[in-house]
Amino acid sequence: MEVPPSFFLSRGMKCNSDAIAQRNRRFRCRRCTCVSLLGKSARCCGRFVCRDVASNPNNCGRCGRACRFGRSCCRGKCVNLNTNKKHCGSCGARCPKRQKCSFGICNYGR
Repeated sequence: MEVPPSFFLSRGMKCNSDAIAQRNRRFRCRRCTCVSLLGKSARCCGRFVCRDVASNPNNCGRCGRACRFGRSCCRGKCVNLNTNKKHCGSCGARCPKRQKCSFGICNYGR
């Protein structure tokens, strides 16, 4: 999820838009903090972009850490939803004990 710059705070000053920031150096967000719109896992990645590092596959766990092809970001870790017992088919979908995750389905083919 992308959040517009108006949600950033920098030294007590709101950054209202990219355009204002580009024209006037005083309004650039240097040390920005993401407002709790995305929760505790929100991080400022880049100058004006707020990312949820718990679920964003291009910023998984931290800014700039991309998951490999075929992997998803669940709780800040890159996982394979087709085989991961803790995230089977979707993030947080846990398979019961003694069941495998195959093709994103718990106990597939049994």
